[in-house]
Formats: sequence, structure tokens, C-alpha cells
Amino acid sequence: GCDNKSTNNADVWLAAITLFTLQSFALLSARSVQCFYKWPQQKMGASSGNSHLQRFFEQARVESMACGRGDALKQGAVASLCNLMRSIPLEELGYAASIVQDPWSLDPGSSSPGSSTASSPSSTSRSPSPSSSPSSSRSGSPSSPSRVPPVTFLHIYEDDLMTVGIFQLPAGTRIPLHNHPGMNVLSRLLWGTLHVKAYDWVPGSREAEGPEGMSRAAQLVMDSTLTAPHAEPLVLYPDAGGNKHEFTALTPCAVLDLLLPPYAPPDGWDCTYYQEGDVLDPQRGVVILQECEEPETFRVVQGKYRGVQVAA
Repeated sequence: GCDNKSTNNADVWLAAITLFTLQSFALLSARSVQCFYKWPQQKMGASSGNSHLQRFFEQARVESMACGRGDALKQGAVASLCNLMRSIPLEELGYAASIVQDPWSLDPGSSSPGSSTASSPSSTSRSPSPSSSPSSSRSGSPSSPSRVPPVTFLHIYEDDLMTVGIFQLPAGTRIPLHNHPGMNVLSRLLWGTLHVKAYDWVPGSREAEGPEGMSRAAQLVMDSTLTAPHAEPLVLYPDAGGNKHEFTALTPCAVLDLLLPPYAPPDGWDCTYYQEGDVLDPQRGVVILQECEEPETFRVVQGKYRGVQVAA
């Protein structure tokens, strides 16, 4: 009787130890699996609340809610957004840091991390369709619109309050002179060398209607060449800071854009293109800007964004 009782007690203890071991192993395995999958998701670009891009996005949402169309951002808000925008590592946006030293190693028009196989212009984005107008490239200026390499747009986020995305420009392409009606825009040159030319309306000037559309006197406020990573973010306002600007890529380059609020064609807030006309005052850089059609050479294709996602 005593032997059978001892054997039963031993069996109970053995079963208890086995059950405890299995439960502990299962718990550790679950945590290991959870950690294993959590790490690659962050590395591969899933949404991360700790990313610099997420912090920039959240601050942009705060400012967008406090700023209506036509209202200029306050200087404190601009300073905060510029600091956050400047702090975003290229790796979070899907680029290798080495691209800054050698922008020619990546062709935004074909083999870039965000390039797309799409061959037609993007027609659904409310972002401007700034076009590729040739200036110069390694292979020479294209002679026809079909040979102009397209600008690639990488969509990161958009709602009724803001748009965040990246424009990738092959060398020699140009985002033509265009406006940003009632908008605040922050632009950071991520890599490459870019020439920027920007105008604001001359105070007190009036629109004049001509056979080719409306025209108005504008003053040059920027005519500069920027090179990453030393270039500071550009800031334009509804009525100042170079609201009408054009970008010309001197090397392959990419620009991170924040638009507050976004374009809204159905509501009358569409992108208008301009061409320079008569020079009124060469010393002050005052010229006539004439409305024009979107250039035929301008093509924008939708690319695939491969960086960290943002969570609204």
C-alpha cells in the first residue's frame, strides 16, 4: 500500500513539473515570436510611433488643424516643423544614406527604391503635376516630350488637411513654375543638387486678362542652387516666401514635401502654371507672369514608397 501511494505521489509531481515546463516554454515561445516579427516590421518600413517621420507627421497634423486655407503658419510652428523635417533620416524614407555622396548611383526615373513601372501620368493625386522640362543631362537634352524622363511622386499620406510625399527628379528635369493657392509648403532637399527659382506677387499689382489668360507682376524672391545635405528646408506661405516656384534638377535628386492644406481642384484650389513674360524692373527682378497650360513635356508617374509608414 505504501509503495503504491509513493508511486502515485511521484506521478502527480512529475505531471505538475511537466505541465509547468510546457506552459513556460509556450509563454517564452510566444514572446520570442512576437519580438521576432515586431523587429523586421519596423525595419521593413511598417508604421512606427517612435520614428522621426511619425513625430513630424503628428506635429504637421496639429498645425494643419490650427491653420485654415489662406492662413500663414506662425513662426513658432514653422521652426518646429523645420526642425522635425530636418531630423528625418534618409533610411526612414527608404533611401541609403550613401545616396547623399553619390546621387548618380540612383536614377529616380527608373531604378530608384520608389520607381514605378507605370508609364502614364498620375491623374488622381491632388499634388501639382509639376512637369519635367529638359535642361541638361548626361546624355543631352531630350528632343521630344516622349523622351523627357518623368518625375516620380511617392505618396506617403494625404487627407483634407495635408499632403506628404516625395518628388524624385532625374537630372535635367524641371518642375515648372506653378503656384500653391492658399497653402503653406515645406520642402526639404533629401539628396542631390537642385536649382530653385521663386516669385511672389508684387504688392498692389492687379491681374490683367489677355488672349492667353491672366497675367500679373511678380517679384523674384529666390534664384539659388541647393545641395544636400546642407540645404535648409524651404518654406513658402499663401502670400510670401516664393509661393510660385520651379525646381530644376542639376543632378538626380529628391524633395520631401509637406502641403498644408493640399490642392483641391473640385473646390477651385487647383495648380496653375506660369511662364515668364516682360521684364518690368531688372534691378528688382520684377517680371510679368503669364498663366499657361501644363507643359506637354511634363510627366509625373506614381512610384512605390518604401519607407516608414505613418499612423494617423
